[in-house]
Amino acid sequence: MIRSMKYLAVIFFVSLSGCSLPAKEESPFGPWHAFIYEQTAKYEQTRVYHGEYARLTYCMEALQVKTSYSGNAYFCGYNCPGLGIPNVSYTCEKVMGSPLTTLD
Repeated sequence: MIRSMKYLAVIFFVSLSGCSLPAKEESPFGPWHAFIYEQTAKYEQTRVYHGEYARLTYCMEALQVKTSYSGNAYFCGYNCPGLGIPNVSYTCEKVMGSPLTTLD
């Protein structure tokens, strides 16, 4: 009886430890912030924030999928101070993305 109780206790604790959620992936070169230039009027584009990614490759892949049908320009930015603060302009330390075309 005691042996079966120990066995059940071990199974219980092993099952609890295996049910933890994975930690958020961290990268020394992240996070990267995703932006898409969406056309709001005939000659006007607006930069729209589309989330944060742990790595540049994840950011680029997500934006390529999101813009595959629209053809909108996009970029991923690293170290963008002021992001999320209303009415504050910001620039990113590093950017990677699709080529930006001028509007005719």
